[in-house]
Amino acid sequence: MSRPYICGVVITVCVVGAFLTAMIFGLLQATILTLVMTPVLLAAATVFHKSHVARRERKIIAKMVKDVTEGESSRCNYDAMKHAVE
Repeated sequence: MSRPYICGVVITVCVVGAFLTAMIFGLLQATILTLVMTPVLLAAATVFHKSHVARRERKIIAKMVKDVTEGESSRCNYDAMKHAVE
């Protein structure tokens, strides 16, 4: 075997090794993005909406409790509670 042939084989193996490494990490990244990040991002809007509604309901309930404990139960806004539940 001549020396240039051996160098060519070594260079070819290095290039193929780098290419395979890039392919493996690219496929790994694509799998993570597809199987993990996509469902998380799709569910995020629903989770944020539910937490916003729950926060609004807690605020209305706290106001109603405060009004009842102060003896001003006629001031309770039941329409606001109905709107928060919807």
